[in-house]
Amino acid sequence: GSILKTVAWKKSNEELILQLRLDPQAVGRHWAAVELGAKDAPKEAVDALAATAADPCIEVTRAAARSLGVAATDAAVAALLGLRSHLHPLVRRTVLEELAAFASREEVAKALRDALANDASIRNRAVASQSLANAGPSTFDEIAAFFERNKLQPREVAVGVDLLPLDPTE
Repeated sequence: GSILKTVAWKKSNEELILQLRLDPQAVGRHWAAVELGAKDAPKEAVDALAATAADPCIEVTRAAARSLGVAATDAAVAALLGLRSHLHPLVRRTVLEELAAFASREEVAKALRDALANDASIRNRAVASQSLANAGPSTFDEIAAFFERNKLQPREVAVGVDLLPLDPTE
């Protein structure tokens, strides 16, 4: 007979950073990004997670953004702010969701206000409004103004990698 057993092997941060940078498979880079997400992650881990902005797989970048949110260091918040300008709307949405925990910081609130006013995706602007609400009741008026400005926006649905109007003639 044989005995079935599960073995857990915890990699060191150095191994995970190398895997995140060098693994040719996206699933391995994604796993490394998730595993690097820890409270008070070392600067090297934060730098490696921030470098995923150039990763060809957006899910790796999104996992890295989530891990940066968990890390919650000043360097991680700065890296999240840097990822806010990513070309893909789903990456920007994940970044805006992660920034919610830091909305009371002035630089984060400023970035959320900018996304609320200028992001190309109406859904990302809505996420920015939700995240900005975490800064406190003082943001109510600007969030209400956002919804007032956008109440006549055409409804959108997610198709492929970007948002397209429901009516193709629009």
